[in-house]
Amino acid sequence: MSERADDLQRNGLRLIQETELFRFGMDSVLLTGYAAPGIRRGAAVLDLGCGNGVLPVLLSAKTEETCFTGIEIQEEAAGLARRSVSLNGLGDRIKIITGDFRHIGDYVTGSSQDAVISNPPYVKAGSGRDYKSMSVRISRSEETCVFEDVAVAAAYALKRRGRFFLIHRTIRLAEIIKTLLEHDLTPREMRFVQPDASGLSKLFLLTAVKGGGMEMKVLPPLVINGPDGEYTPEVRGLYGI
Repeated sequence: MSERADDLQRNGLRLIQETELFRFGMDSVLLTGYAAPGIRRGAAVLDLGCGNGVLPVLLSAKTEETCFTGIEIQEEAAGLARRSVSLNGLGDRIKIITGDFRHIGDYVTGSSQDAVISNPPYVKAGSGRDYKSMSVRISRSEETCVFEDVAVAAAYALKRRGRFFLIHRTIRLAEIIKTLLEHDLTPREMRFVQPDASGLSKLFLLTAVKGGGMEMKVLPPLVINGPDGEYTPEVRGLYGI
């Protein structure tokens, strides 16, 4: 009774979610909309910390002939992801693995992926924040991995010139860029996310390239709400509204 199948408003896709576990939010929608144009047809894509599978399921509708592997440490979340894959008939395109990507070599071959995506935990462990369940705590805070673990796994899995797409909090931008560079992942493109045209950015979207050059492009900000308080046309389009 605590489960529901949410309409993703893309190609009739639905995602099974458990109300007591971590549920996807706007950041997942923003990340798939940002990453999709940079994922070539037929690419092999790895999702680090896939949760209930929202990123590969959504990206299956936004890319062509891509194959996805999702790694998730929580068995309950990975189980939901597998069932959503089955529900949508995507078993030939999406594989979900229950595992700890800190041991990435146990699950994928090095330098085998064209792209890596991740919506990692934003908050450092021990922040004092109260979460309603351990599942939500693991998904939102760095209880089982820190960002460097994500960068190490992405660098291992990516082919040379492969792309790493991520979303994170702007307050940690300097740390994120430093960590990426330490692991041969060069930030090449970034887009700040703002609540409105005049608001401060709380999130950013970023593309890093394995072994890429040092030039970086900053795109115009992605603005969530217009002057009327409603979603902007771009955000409405990302949601399929």
